[in-house]
Amino acid sequence: MRKLGTLLAAAALGLALLGVAPAAAKTSKPVTLNGKVNNKGKNDISGKSAASLEVEADDFYFEPTFVKVKPGEKVTIELKNEGHTTHTFTSDALSVDQQLAAGKSKKFTVTVPSSGTAFQFHCDFHEAMGMQGAFYTQPGATLSSTSVGGGSATTTPMTTPMTTPMGGGAVRY
Repeated sequence: MRKLGTLLAAAALGLALLGVAPAAAKTSKPVTLNGKVNNKGKNDISGKSAASLEVEADDFYFEPTFVKVKPGEKVTIELKNEGHTTHTFTSDALSVDQQLAAGKSKKFTVTVPSSGTAFQFHCDFHEAMGMQGAFYTQPGATLSSTSVGGGSATTTPMTTPMTTPMGGGAVRY
């Protein structure tokens, strides 16, 4: 009876290890991005002569999250918003900012820069929730986002003083 228990425990451990291996493979990141990343896998289109890619934008991730490409390559992207809210596919490095309503799809082309090894993309609305990814030509790069808190960092100077009624009068700040 004791041998049977040991055998069952060993079998359970073996199954657990097999279950962990595919999950670990899916979560490996070829490049490092700052902040949270909801990793939904990789795709390698670097060997294709006419590069095209279907990208799923969902709540709140891109699939694939990481895409290997050739430097200087033109990539036609078919973006499909399978989520329940509007998303963007935005990247300063790739000169793209496409907004897409829930349930819609659209095609557009980006050109991968000839220099550099990785190029971050994100959803302007949901980047802080982990909705970001990268095109890369070589693994190992570390990238930082160009936005803060899911949107662009901008500062607008106040040009007129604010007034607030207090006790029947106004106070200048």
